[in-house]
Amino acid sequence: MDLYLEELERAIRSGELNVASESARGLANLKASVALTCSEASYLPERKISVKVVIEDRYISDISITLNLYPSMKFEDLKQLVLEKFEFPVQVQKWIAGKRLARDIDTLRSCGIRQDNDVLYLYLVSASSVGLNKEVLQTQHQRTHGFSETIPDAQLYTTGIQDLATGWQCPTCTLINEPTRPGCSVCGGSRPEEYIVPTGYELSNNERLRMEQEISFENLVIMERESNFRRHLAAEENDLIANADEFDCPVCFERIGAREGVMLRECLHTFCKECLQSQVLHAESAVVSCPHVDGSQLCLSVIQEREIKALVSDEVYQKHLTLSLTEAESRAPNSFHCQTPNCNGWCIYEDDVNTFNCSVCEKENCLTCKAIHEGISCRQYQNDVKYKAKNDIAAKRTQHKIEAMLRKGDAMKCPTCDIIVMKKDGCDWIRCTMCKTEICWVTKGPRWGPMGPDDISGGCQCGVDGKPCHPNCQNCH
Repeated sequence: MDLYLEELERAIRSGELNVASESARGLANLKASVALTCSEASYLPERKISVKVVIEDRYISDISITLNLYPSMKFEDLKQLVLEKFEFPVQVQKWIAGKRLARDIDTLRSCGIRQDNDVLYLYLVSASSVGLNKEVLQTQHQRTHGFSETIPDAQLYTTGIQDLATGWQCPTCTLINEPTRPGCSVCGGSRPEEYIVPTGYELSNNERLRMEQEISFENLVIMERESNFRRHLAAEENDLIANADEFDCPVCFERIGAREGVMLRECLHTFCKECLQSQVLHAESAVVSCPHVDGSQLCLSVIQEREIKALVSDEVYQKHLTLSLTEAESRAPNSFHCQTPNCNGWCIYEDDVNTFNCSVCEKENCLTCKAIHEGISCRQYQNDVKYKAKNDIAAKRTQHKIEAMLRKGDAMKCPTCDIIVMKKDGCDWIRCTMCKTEICWVTKGPRWGPMGPDDISGGCQCGVDGKPCHPNCQNCH
């Protein structure tokens, strides 16, 4: 008997009349004495709930709309509502609730739809599968709109939806939309590009209101963009961007007031000025990283040059620039530092350049000899180094360095004039600065035969019969 009572109470609460009738019949057979008491909540007015409706057919899925419905509403009334609101014919509507097909006499509550955000599924079958034709649609349309209107000749779409009103049909969910609406009001799909608003079409009140709202919204968007652009320009005029709100510096943990700290441009992390100054001052590299650490993850952004200049004193900034130049020089593959003592001048040279005129000390450096020997030739300089090496310690050190380069293959003697030459970088082809002989670096001999350029009777003969001159030949000369 308790089972019948529980089932009867549940069925009455949910509005399942058939189940309630069966439970009551069972209690009657048991001749049980039953008393019904209505709670106070039974007399409260029913409120609408927000129900999510997922629409599907054989071609589309996962299109959803939201409807405000009473839980006591029957599905036959819901079908009529959808017909009036979206012009989906009643016959093609198949409603699914609680993993079962809902009957027309069922209520939302009896199928478990009782609170906000509960989900219903609407499956649209094809018109032909339910025998839907133009006459039936005409009757439904007239009943829905309350006046007689002929339906234009048009094919029934597979979802059972027909162009019954002026407007464009959504290619995704097949809803008929107002002519001026740019996107579908149900699924958000775009209006077909080929659709043209009919000539002489008069806007409805809803369309006029919507378009006014769209224009107002577009104007607000334009105003917001212009405001953002002005703020961006104002920020670009300042080398440092101040923090808008108070924060705790993640390095020193001090409380920093609004506009008293700095927000880095590249990563938007904020710090106090003192911690950023210390980061620049103690940086081992010219590229100063953001000091932010998130657990074991380091921020990969850097403090920009304009921010560094605005943060530190002129003295510290000059040291930073010096470090930047030193790093740039050391990383350049073909850089040369001026040989004048304590001169900061340096250059990046091309392979066919043999001298470097330093703009700092105004001395001419010989890139072949890696030295300054103004007024004398490379041969005279090298002979002078050999002579001085006997008594001069510095000259002896230079001579030993040259001999070591010859042994390692970093330098060679010109096969014509015997002057020492070095390949700075790049191609295996070099030219002696003294006698102008073209030399093959990998074979350490002349490039051409005794007749000069293009004489392949001698020299390295690179490329003759398609063969390189040496296993290490780069085939570039």
